[in-house]
Amino acid sequence: MLDKVKGEITVFLSLILVLVLALVGTMIEAVRINVAKVVSERALITGMDSAASEYSYAMFHQYHLVLLDEGYDSAQPNEERLLSQITNSMEYTFQPNKDLSMFGTSIPLSNVDLLKLKVKDIALTDQTRITDYNGELFMNQAVQYEKYRDLTAMLEAFLQKLKLLETAKVSTALVKEKLKVEEKFIELDKYNMELMEYIEGIDFNKNGLQLVSSNVIKTKDEFVKMILQNNPSAEVVGINHNTVYQSLEKHYVNVQQLFQGMLDNLHRIEEIVPEVKSLETQLSELISQMDALASNGEGSKGKQKEKGSKNSKRKELQKQIESIQNSLDDLADEKEKLINEINENGTRLNSLKENVSTKITSALSVIDQIEEKKPNILSSIKDYKEQLDSNKDKVDESFYKNLKVDAEDISNYFGTNQDNSNNTKANVGLKTNLTTMRQYLLDNQAILAHDTIQTFTNTDSIETIQAYSSEVLSLKNSYKNYHSGDIRFDYSGLVLKSNVENPITSFFDLIQKGIIDLIVDDEIKISNATLKADSLYTRFSNEETRKEGEKKNELSNNIENSYDSKSGKDIVTSLEDFEKESDAYSSISGVSSNVLNKLLFNQYILRHFKSVKDNQVHKSESANQKKKQGKATEQSKEELIKEQSSNEDIEYVKSLESALSYEQEYIITGNKSDKENFNDIVFRLLGIRTILNLIHVLSDRQKVNMANTTALELVGFTGLAALVQLTKMIILIVWGYEESLIDVRALLQDKNIPLFKTKDTFILKYSEIPLVNKKFIKNKVEHMKEAQDGILDFGYDDYISLFLLLTPDVKKSYRAMDLIQANMNLRYQGGFAMENCLYGFKAKANFYMNTLFLKLPFVNNVINHSIDEISFEVQKEYTY
Repeated sequence: MLDKVKGEITVFLSLILVLVLALVGTMIEAVRINVAKVVSERALITGMDSAASEYSYAMFHQYHLVLLDEGYDSAQPNEERLLSQITNSMEYTFQPNKDLSMFGTSIPLSNVDLLKLKVKDIALTDQTRITDYNGELFMNQAVQYEKYRDLTAMLEAFLQKLKLLETAKVSTALVKEKLKVEEKFIELDKYNMELMEYIEGIDFNKNGLQLVSSNVIKTKDEFVKMILQNNPSAEVVGINHNTVYQSLEKHYVNVQQLFQGMLDNLHRIEEIVPEVKSLETQLSELISQMDALASNGEGSKGKQKEKGSKNSKRKELQKQIESIQNSLDDLADEKEKLINEINENGTRLNSLKENVSTKITSALSVIDQIEEKKPNILSSIKDYKEQLDSNKDKVDESFYKNLKVDAEDISNYFGTNQDNSNNTKANVGLKTNLTTMRQYLLDNQAILAHDTIQTFTNTDSIETIQAYSSEVLSLKNSYKNYHSGDIRFDYSGLVLKSNVENPITSFFDLIQKGIIDLIVDDEIKISNATLKADSLYTRFSNEETRKEGEKKNELSNNIENSYDSKSGKDIVTSLEDFEKESDAYSSISGVSSNVLNKLLFNQYILRHFKSVKDNQVHKSESANQKKKQGKATEQSKEELIKEQSSNEDIEYVKSLESALSYEQEYIITGNKSDKENFNDIVFRLLGIRTILNLIHVLSDRQKVNMANTTALELVGFTGLAALVQLTKMIILIVWGYEESLIDVRALLQDKNIPLFKTKDTFILKYSEIPLVNKKFIKNKVEHMKEAQDGILDFGYDDYISLFLLLTPDVKKSYRAMDLIQANMNLRYQGGFAMENCLYGFKAKANFYMNTLFLKLPFVNNVINHSIDEISFEVQKEYTY
């Protein structure tokens, strides 16, 4: 009989074994899952790397940019193709033997795949395009490329040139302040003109003195100084200019003569009254005798002889009566004439009183305005002189001295007493200080405050006549204190019009023909190419202000406006524009990482995009390239890219056909057409060269004196010292501008120009200003001495570099991308778009795999759940 055997231990060990197997399976599965995640991450990275390796080869070889074209040469992004590239690449990671063959025969690989990973789905969660972040990504790639080139010497030389502009900046600021002070100078001159109109009687308009003829000045009919106490003379009226006096002479009124005439007439009337009475008495007596004789004759019947005697006596009496009556009539006529003369003089004096009183009131108002503004004007002059002195060591010595002389002249004019009696400059101003003038005017006003002179009526009252005479005499005596010759203006600098040729109007005639035409040869045709697409800057920039194509007012227009308006405000605007540019240059004259990046980015633009100068150099190459591009349809795109990419010479790339011929100019100005970009650059070159040339002419006293002499001859007749100063400045600016026409033509012909001119390098003579024309400019450039490419000499590329520095980085980036996009489409007839170019992207993939070591049936039954599949997510990003 068999013994009973217990199975507890077996069952227990079996259960333990199951648990151990489950634990081991779980651990193996966990390791498997972790390995799968690592493999999945690497697969995704490899896939993204594989997709990114399909960057645009043409763009890399021509512009050295590594970017993935998501559009794959189409205008619309193709995300499905990108994801397919990543997915296909990952499959090779999961299946190493996929598509592995040799000579058309598949090569099997013996391996155990414990992972059996599969991709459930994949998606792009984020994309960073080259057009994002205001173009910073584009600039970063460009800078990174340029960093690998040895640019140390070039950058150092350019920074040294930038430092030279500090002198130009300071000089420009001083000229600007000079013009601002002279603007106030003009303002005071206008007040002086008003005073001279009210007091002296000279007729002004906005251009100054008005001339009736070459030697006659237009005058007013009433003015303060027209009231005199003596017969007029230049000395009596206090005028130190013969033409001015002669023009005013007929308007002066000797009031003492008028009053004395009235008194003489009154005295005569006073004499006539008793004479009339005496004659009337005699007449009465004769009439009585006549009546008595007639009465006696009627009552007498005497002899004939007695009758004849009475007739004879009657005739004698009649004759006497007629004589007395005639005398009375004559006296009556004389008296009437005297009364009329008295009233005429009274009326004229009343009119003088009213009209001159009005002029005095107006003159006092002007003096109030002058005294109100004078402190501010004097403060501005003081500040300008202090600024001039504080910058003495920062500017050319001659430049400082010449500005100092002008400052002292202005200071003398604006002095506390404004006494110009010792001023030798062209000037019409006050010789009597304002305080004294005010008092004289107030005194005159008080004198004219008398009652209106009443009309003198016919009277025989001696008392009435004497009373009237007493009143006239009192007024006559009061007028003796009237100030006329005491109020004086200075006409020592007044110069009447001459027949000198006006260099300013000849300049205006010149620019009317077109500035561009003056500096471009007829045989050189300016490109009319135009960009068709909208600027990327306006579409993608986050800047609040995006005004493309905004133009500055060209300097020649500002010169014309200033000359027409007799104001320097428009010229100051041009100087302020240059000063802002100089500030920008000064801000990067030091060495820092930011400055270095700016310079490297600019160097990238200079190397990869062509300019006006490059267009001339590569003219023939471009024509050949255009012919070749015309055959693009016969040549595959891949072959064309291979051919163009095989040549690393940057000059070769510049010779390729481009959407715009003046690419660097477009990056600076942002206009859609080559013509507009060329014009803007020319005007900017003219502006900067004019100001630099102006600094030279202001430093040369001989040149300043020549301009001053011409200004005197042109506008000295106006009597406005400020206008003479402004005209002199405009002549000097015109001189500098016409010199800059020669400079810019030379720059466009790849010649170097000294940044600061000297007497030896300044080309245009003063006498040649009216002679400038296209042929003249061309001849000057042809005979120009070639400047050395030294620190002090600037070529066209140097100025382009300066303008690039002033252009905001965001605009440069987007405009450069505009050109790349247009050129890629032009050269390869594709639908290329920069906004499709990826700088980086982020992908998310979901993977899954079947479980291998968690499939224990009894375990699944116990937990009532089957774990057949494990899925997980992997997310990675990639950037170039």
